[in-house]
Amino acid sequence: MSERFLKERTDLSWPDFWESVLSALQDGLAIVDCHGTVLYVNRRARELMGIPDGENAPLLLRRYAPEVFFHARDSFHSAGSQLFEVQVTYPERRLLRVSRFPLASNENSTLSALVLADHTAEEELGELRREEDACATVALLTGTLAHELGNPLNGIQIHLQLLKRQLCSLPQAHALRETVEICRNEVDRLHHMLGSFLSSIRPTKPILRQIDLNESLLNCLIAMAMELKRRNGNVRKELSAEPLLILGDLSQLQQVFENLLRNSMEAWENSGRIVVRSANEGAFARVEIEDDGTGIDPSALPNLFRPQWSNKQGGNGLGLLVVRSILRAHRATIAFCGIKPRGTRVTLRFPLENPKFPMLG
Repeated sequence: MSERFLKERTDLSWPDFWESVLSALQDGLAIVDCHGTVLYVNRRARELMGIPDGENAPLLLRRYAPEVFFHARDSFHSAGSQLFEVQVTYPERRLLRVSRFPLASNENSTLSALVLADHTAEEELGELRREEDACATVALLTGTLAHELGNPLNGIQIHLQLLKRQLCSLPQAHALRETVEICRNEVDRLHHMLGSFLSSIRPTKPILRQIDLNESLLNCLIAMAMELKRRNGNVRKELSAEPLLILGDLSQLQQVFENLLRNSMEAWENSGRIVVRSANEGAFARVEIEDDGTGIDPSALPNLFRPQWSNKQGGNGLGLLVVRSILRAHRATIAFCGIKPRGTRVTLRFPLENPKFPMLG
């Protein structure tokens, strides 16, 4: 269709025509190379990044949009797509949703297209209202569900305790006592899962105290060890040698890590691998959870944080919604990056309690 259009409209000056089309876009568009040098920006991208009309490409992305450069630089050499939200302060405070797409389908791609959408107004009004409505509806349903499930679980737990006491008086019932203990542990796990689900629907204000992100990640992996084993999962830990101290709510961050790890496991077919990384970036602590699952379709990236939308069959889309809400309360960011030929990498960045800002070269 595009070839036919180009052949028929011989009266148009194509460089000027395409410049007019790109300048008319409501979203910002920037073409950057693998070093973060901006080779092209449309009019909306100039507005969002504060680039004066007199300054023409090539320009340094890290100069005009350092927050965007900081989050996108790791993917400039990747053939996968990326989506992240970032707060920028220049030329004015905005919430930008940035999509990065390679301009070639192989690992040797050197050019990327950055699409910058201003979500400030949507965040303050429409999206917040939709999130509240969705969470309120589900909170009502889950409150009823918790009541219906909680009573039978309590009854089962009490009768298991009575059964264990009776079996203790029978020396030959050792195997049965172990079976009862396993059942009790499973009931406790169901109680915990139900409580975690309810708290995820009604997140509370975080209670901030000094915590070590590495310790939190290790505790989360220990808690999910049985589930990882059941799903034939293999975890490789590449954590920083030094503690990563932040101000955070340990329980809520545990919920974030469990949610993301479970998403990775659910992306496997029969078995899979997860790599958990952490690093000190000076001003931020970086946490990465990378899997070799089915990955994320680039067309699905804009919908990841929409209520009642899910990339998984049977999903409700509330998991990532809650994750993002918790991270925003911790002044943290989340980014999704597709990995070729398969897999997804989720990158979290938390402001360190005692940051060390690097000097500009």
